[in-house]
Amino acid sequence: MFSGRLARTALLVAAALFLNPAARAQTIGGEILCTAPGTFFTNTSSVAQNFILTLQPVVTTDSTLPTVSLSWTDAPGRKKSASMGAQGSESFAMSVAPAGTVSFSCSGDQAIDWQIGSTKGGGNFDCGSAPFSASGTLFLASGDAAIDLIVGITANGVSPSPITAVLSWTDSAGRHRSAQLSNAFSTGLAISLGKGAGLAYDCSAAGTGNWAFAVAP
Repeated sequence: MFSGRLARTALLVAAALFLNPAARAQTIGGEILCTAPGTFFTNTSSVAQNFILTLQPVVTTDSTLPTVSLSWTDAPGRKKSASMGAQGSESFAMSVAPAGTVSFSCSGDQAIDWQIGSTKGGGNFDCGSAPFSASGTLFLASGDAAIDLIVGITANGVSPSPITAVLSWTDSAGRHRSAQLSNAFSTGLAISLGKGAGLAYDCSAAGTGNWAFAVAP
């Protein structure tokens, strides 16, 4: 296994609303409990808001990670949904209609850190070490446009056995892409993520690390 573990309570996400230069320097966020459904964000303005929402569970020794389900109405007025399973973190690019909300539901009393913004962020990258799944999605382009990202992933340490982590995605031209991360990896990638596509991962052995993204100019 990779050695070490990131502090679970750290918020490793950055963001900024796609509104104006001042707004791009701002982030908002907090922590919710999965004891009842709730709302992350309410758009009380008269224009659609475009941003990136990042979720990261606060993991303890006895955590059992639930699926976190999201729902919102996008800029054209369509009902949208997405979810995060048992993974270290995930980011969602979305557009929210005027008077729209971003709501969540999950079970149990698990705490989830959340943050909203736009230009860069990231979080924990955990593969297969309890309570995490060996596969998942790091970033979902759930809006109406492709998005260009610079992505970096770093392992926390070196495993004594070979480890393969594979990233896969569909690019803006509709082509399937993949990249393989070898043992003791620290890798940067420029990715064009197609509309509605996800940046997925699959690990052959348990390990921990972190990841970060920046929206390419």
